[in-house]
Amino acid sequence: AANAVVGTSIPGGYVSDFTDPFSIQLSSGISNITDVIPDRYELKQNYPNPFNPETKIEFNIPEKVPVNLKVFDMNGREIKELINMELRAGIYTYSFNGSEIPSGTYIYRLSAGKFTEERRMILIKWIIGIFQNL
Repeated sequence: AANAVVGTSIPGGYVSDFTDPFSIQLSSGISNITDVIPDRYELKQNYPNPFNPETKIEFNIPEKVPVNLKVFDMNGREIKELINMELRAGIYTYSFNGSEIPSGTYIYRLSAGKFTEERRMILIKWIIGIFQNL
């Protein structure tokens, strides 16, 4: 399945990353990491967690559906929409960069078809030199 598109572009923004025939890189920072089709929806805990400033969010989609992945602060305000597109069945990972938001606890929510799930992630920004004068 994924082998057939290595080195080519196909409708929907899929572009091969040329490093792994089973890893398809989408133009928006999301990767289809295997050609295995999962049997259920699942949103996994981001890793690493806590993170600074990048983390990966992995999720499973068992059928082709519109997918939305958003990040919210603890007050429920939307911080960023990460994904808003139709995805084919697969196991995906999204590389999230939190360099433009402050340290804190955030909620990420995956909505795909009738499935919705949320998880928490913690961004801790280290300040270089904070302990130099102690």
